[in-house]
Amino acid sequence: DFTNPANYALLTLATEPGAVVSSWATLAPTLDGSLAPGEWGAATTLDIDIGLGPVIVYVMNDADYLYMAFDDNVNTSLDPADYAGFVFDDEGGAPPDLGDGAWTAVVCPSTEGIMAYGNMAAAGFPSDNVFQGESVSGYCAVETATGLTGAYSAASGHMVYEMRVDLVASNLNASPGQTFGTSIVT
Repeated sequence: DFTNPANYALLTLATEPGAVVSSWATLAPTLDGSLAPGEWGAATTLDIDIGLGPVIVYVMNDADYLYMAFDDNVNTSLDPADYAGFVFDDEGGAPPDLGDGAWTAVVCPSTEGIMAYGNMAAAGFPSDNVFQGESVSGYCAVETATGLTGAYSAASGHMVYEMRVDLVASNLNASPGQTFGTSIVT
C-alpha cells in the first residue's frame, strides 16, 4: 500500500551499510524495461536480498540525470501498484539520516520523501510516476512526480524497472557530488 509508508518493503543492503557512490554514466540507458547487455555496465551495482531472492539495483548519473534500474528476481508478474523507487532525505545540508524525522519541510508540500515508478496508475494513483513528500508534520498527498520518467516490464520472467530522475526539474533536491540519504523500495 503506497499510501501507508509503514507497509513499504524497505530493503537493507546485504553488504556493510555505508555510502553508495553513483557511477558516472558513460552512456544514457534506454528506458524500456529491459536490461540490455552493457547498458548498465558503468553503474554501481547493489545486490540486495531480504531472504526471498535477489534484487539487483543499478545506480549511475551524468550531469543532468540520476539513472536507476531494479532487476527484481523475486516478483515474476506485473500487478497493480507494483513499483520500485527510493526514499530520499537531504537534511538541508546536514548529514542525511532517514530515521531521525528531521525533514526540511515543516508542512507539505515537501522536496523530500519517496519517488517511485511502476504500475501505479492501474491501482488508482495519478500516474505511473509518483512522489509522496514527507514533512515534520507528516506524510503529504501522493502526486505525480516531476522530472521522473521510466519503464517497467516482466518480459524477462521477472520485474525490471528503469528510471531517470532529472537532477534539476524533479522532486529530488540533489546534484552530482551531493550526498543524500536513501532507502530502496520495491
